[in-house]
Amino acid sequence: MDDACYVGDPTVREFHEACSEHRLLKGQGVVGEAFLTNGPCFSSDVSSYKKSENPLSYHAIMFGLHDTVAIGLRCILTGSADFVLEFFLPKNCRDVEEQRMIC
Repeated sequence: MDDACYVGDPTVREFHEACSEHRLLKGQGVVGEAFLTNGPCFSSDVSSYKKSENPLSYHAIMFGLHDTVAIGLRCILTGSADFVLEFFLPKNCRDVEEQRMIC
């Protein structure tokens, strides 16, 4: 589903490419949690995940990404298609209050 992806910061394009090569399973990382709950999930530090919990956390660390929000969606027409939108907060957004204002 790379066509449904937008990378606003060209310095993390390689991160997107790494993510495209590896798929997260339900329950892995913030995306996997959103799949399980079918709702929004937030992590203020993706580096806190173990590799078994989020195989892509290493890549996020390499590119200086920390905070992410994932939102689970379900197709209302069929109910059989699930999607997750994941957003990484700006790299310089490390203050908890600032994160809350964005989310």
